[in-house]
Amino acid sequence: MTGRDWRQRPQHSPTHIILGTLGLSIGDRCKKSSQSVGIDSAHQCLYEQVHGTAFGRFQAGRGLLISTLSMKTRPQRFRHTVLTLTCLFSLMGGVMGSSITGQLSAQAQSRPAAGTVYVLNGERWQEAFILQAAGRIAGGAPSWSYTVQYFDGDQQVERQVNGDRVRTIDQAQAEGLTDNVYDLSSPTGIDQILATHNEARRQVGVSDLAWSGDLADSAQAWAETLIARDRVEHSPSDVLQNANRGENIAAYRTTGRSASYTAATRAAQGWVDERVYYDSAANRCASGQLCGHYTQVVWANTTAVGCGMARSADEKQEVWVCHYNPGGNVVGQRPY
Repeated sequence: MTGRDWRQRPQHSPTHIILGTLGLSIGDRCKKSSQSVGIDSAHQCLYEQVHGTAFGRFQAGRGLLISTLSMKTRPQRFRHTVLTLTCLFSLMGGVMGSSITGQLSAQAQSRPAAGTVYVLNGERWQEAFILQAAGRIAGGAPSWSYTVQYFDGDQQVERQVNGDRVRTIDQAQAEGLTDNVYDLSSPTGIDQILATHNEARRQVGVSDLAWSGDLADSAQAWAETLIARDRVEHSPSDVLQNANRGENIAAYRTTGRSASYTAATRAAQGWVDERVYYDSAANRCASGQLCGHYTQVVWANTTAVGCGMARSADEKQEVWVCHYNPGGNVVGQRPY
């Protein structure tokens, strides 16, 4: 038998870009106009604030004005009038002085972090996911604060996390804050996902699994197939049964500008964490809960494992697959 898992990361709010002393946050206004015909102009207004030339800013304001006049209903026209005035006033700020223009230029060079990051929580750097980012100009330079949700423990949410407490994955790895890796392209990733399996097995007194290149190849092929199909489903049953293999799948999806990056350790740990739902005395899962991923990880008769992972081209989805031999979760048998 096999198990699969589907997790969706929290959807985070659009990043607000705060325009210096004007104190205008137009990111949310652009978002609110997403159902109107002027959305392209609204997005262009936001883009030109941060990246654009003077002519581009003029064109963005002009486009918003035209789209406002084209609105057929009074609510649409009112909404776009507010957006247009916001855009035009902030554009005037760039014309009237060099300070805001310089700050926006710095803003363009310092984008907020997104997705999976590491946050200094007390004395520990912990993995977390950014739910929201807010920006402001302080001392002539952009400054970011975040709302984050930690992956460990009770998945605590913390607000107003200063940017100096946040590191991207690349920064954390470069600074030696973590040894986690986020794919299986290196021996380190393989060691980490295998170690997570074997630590769980030792806790129930069963022998370690060995890594299998053949199982890894088949798992990798299926992970790539799922990403290409944009689906989450098990390998055909005849394929698994004929090869006497078990299969665990974990899929992750994110929204917004965040990429989906799951550490090799965490991908397997998600399966191991199902142990709280396994009733050993009754040899079954708690009502309404999954535990089959966990029982496959610790299945005593399984001797080998191989895993693969694939990430979509836009980095919004990733799939982790592990194949086991011999397969576990045999009806009528106990895992250990």
